[in-house]
Amino acid sequence: MRMRLPWSFKMAIALVSLLLGMPAVSQNAQKSYDWDALDFNPKPLPDDVVLPMPCGGAMVFRKVFVSVGEPMQDYPVTLGSVDQEWGFLEGTHQTYIAGSFSPSAKDPGRYYLIGKYEVSALQYAALMDKTCPKPQAKLRIPKTSLSWFDAVEFGDRYTRWLLAQSPKSLPREDGVAGFLRLPTEVEWSFAARGGMKVTPSEFQARVFPMEGPMSQYVWYAGPQSSNGTIRPIGLLSPNPLGLHDVLGNADEMMFESFQMRAHGRSHGQSGGFVVRGGNYLTPQQDIRTSWRVEQPYYRDGQRNAIPTSGFRLVVVAPAITSAQRMDQLEKQWVELGSAMSNQTAQPQPDASDKLDKLATAAETETMRQELAEVRDQLRAANQLQREQSERAIRSSLQLGGFLCAQINQLARDIDRRKEFLGLSCRPDQPRSSAETCGSIESAVSQSEASLKTLLGLYSDTIVELGSIYSVQALQQQASQTEQALKSRSGVNLAPFVRTYAQSLQRYVEDRRVQGPQWLEQCRIVVQ
Repeated sequence: MRMRLPWSFKMAIALVSLLLGMPAVSQNAQKSYDWDALDFNPKPLPDDVVLPMPCGGAMVFRKVFVSVGEPMQDYPVTLGSVDQEWGFLEGTHQTYIAGSFSPSAKDPGRYYLIGKYEVSALQYAALMDKTCPKPQAKLRIPKTSLSWFDAVEFGDRYTRWLLAQSPKSLPREDGVAGFLRLPTEVEWSFAARGGMKVTPSEFQARVFPMEGPMSQYVWYAGPQSSNGTIRPIGLLSPNPLGLHDVLGNADEMMFESFQMRAHGRSHGQSGGFVVRGGNYLTPQQDIRTSWRVEQPYYRDGQRNAIPTSGFRLVVVAPAITSAQRMDQLEKQWVELGSAMSNQTAQPQPDASDKLDKLATAAETETMRQELAEVRDQLRAANQLQREQSERAIRSSLQLGGFLCAQINQLARDIDRRKEFLGLSCRPDQPRSSAETCGSIESAVSQSEASLKTLLGLYSDTIVELGSIYSVQALQQQASQTEQALKSRSGVNLAPFVRTYAQSLQRYVEDRRVQGPQWLEQCRIVVQ
């Protein structure tokens, strides 16, 4: 249903738009779009997030989930490339990612939004020009030849327009509306590689998984691809998150300043701005998700506007949204820096609290500072240990889930073969083929031996993992592991991980090895 606005309100909208240097919008902009789908979403997906734009237009975003549940939690990722040639530009380094918005019951974690396509010339003109552009094919190409400052201003204008014209279309966190800006390198890289939709090994690969030649996914240099011409948005296949042209076509500007890589960390100097992903003039052999280049903010006395560079936006929220959120973050921060008492089966005393008390009671300021420094170092070490422990638990849970899935498949296969033997190879019936029945009986015997071995490995992992970690730690990481696995396509390991985690938690509580029961629990799992 279209919203009917009073004449005075429509005049106020027009006045606000004029003051902001933006075109007035028709009253149906919030609910319907005058543009054809080819103009803003040529490859629609059911879970696209569509935000309205001026002139009856729209922009499409995709949710990027991160398998964490609390605001202070984040997810460790290794970015960059192992190639030594460009190590100072693209060297591997560990960093962290977290979503801005809280998940719903069906979501596999917190999330942020990222543009499904690069911002097109039509979308740019609809927001930045004083008159509405006429949608046409030549405006479907990514907007290029603009400066970093122009891209930042576009995000600012678009946010203000949405807050004025369609505030309910923006996601909210803790009651605070999100806003639009350029992505950080971590946000862009995580999404470009496929996020939680891909396996850890696929995440580390040179490019995201492609079913077919690169030319089906990327516009790069050469007659077999772009042929030296920038192309309209959304013509090629997307990456696993549903993002188009994240590699090639127009390279994309990042929010933060460029820093070199210094063997596992960022170098201290900040320079120009960063562009990522390669473009339509980049050779195919140079296309990679780790590709990054520094560009100066200014060139020849003017803002640097690069013919091959465009951008896409993210929708995020402030980290500290209220006084209540501040208290929540402080509590979670203290827990992150505490000892591993809630992780290991054997609780450990929290030495950082003792150092805190000693620092408070110290007689001199120098001693107080030194003790406080040691306390902070210990808390940082505790947090690192916690993160390493959490990763180890998640890896073990995935292994347990995989073994449970193998048990399920093998046990069901044995059941089917035995059912066939019972129907077709009974002694009181003519054997349809003695050779066939004998072959099946031999296969059943071999499968039962393999099943016994699998069950032994499965039981060993439960006993070993259950002797190290607490029920609380296992429950928390089981939930995050399930969230991560639900995001991936292919075999759904999530229910098997859940079954494994439940057996593991019961073992931690009662220390009883129950092989036959564990076998039956894996056998009856339904994907």
